[in-house]
Amino acid sequence: MKKNRSLDALRMTDEQLSLFPAEPDELCRQIGLNWLSLVELWEQGLLSFEPRHGQELSPSQEAEVLFLGNLVCAGCDLRMLGLLLKSLGKPYAYNAKDIYYDWASRQWKPLPEVPEPEVVADKYLDGLIENEDIESLKEIAERVSSALKNLESRE
Repeated sequence: MKKNRSLDALRMTDEQLSLFPAEPDELCRQIGLNWLSLVELWEQGLLSFEPRHGQELSPSQEAEVLFLGNLVCAGCDLRMLGLLLKSLGKPYAYNAKDIYYDWASRQWKPLPEVPEPEVVADKYLDGLIENEDIESLKEIAERVSSALKNLESRE
């Protein structure tokens, strides 16, 4: 399976070091991962570093522990991890808030960026103007006018 190059840019790097480095023991406790499971991830070649008790982790190592550890805590065994991680490049230093697994294509994908509300509103208004939807524009104008009056009366 082809590696997803756009995801490579989302991989955590060590450019900005943490003021308070995490330790693997603490991360395991936080997410409910058994220490031996973390060691097994390293032994199976999924974790890029050998975890040691009390070790200070770099930001990318911390991301790896959290990403892989949460998959294990969600019930993924080694076989399932092999299938899920096939489309990702190593090290698996990804933030689960940035990517998702698309079951249909069996690939990880970047989460779409959420546009600013102003951008969405502008596009919506532009569409109404383009379609000459005067009724909808009048309703919006009335609603905005009413909202402004209510807010001004509170001052």
